[in-house]
Amino acid sequence: FWAFAWPGSQAMARLILDEPHRVAGRQVLDFAAGCGLAAIAATRAGAASVEAAEIDPLALAATRLNAALNGVTVIALEGDVVGRPG
Repeated sequence: FWAFAWPGSQAMARLILDEPHRVAGRQVLDFAAGCGLAAIAATRAGAASVEAAEIDPLALAATRLNAALNGVTVIALEGDVVGRPG
């Protein structure tokens, strides 16, 4: 799930990059982040903070690597965040 960019993640990243006002200055959660594509786009679009939640440790590793390669900071949250206090 993390080894390639899912079409939904690509579409979300494209929307964020085309319309950065949607995330600029906001806190963003990329839920089921996969490789972190949408999280990286949100960071580049000026989000105040970006968290990427994922249950797969390999996907989180890919998110961390992709964020580093793109020179952005993404907070990686491992495990099921549904119902977890924010």
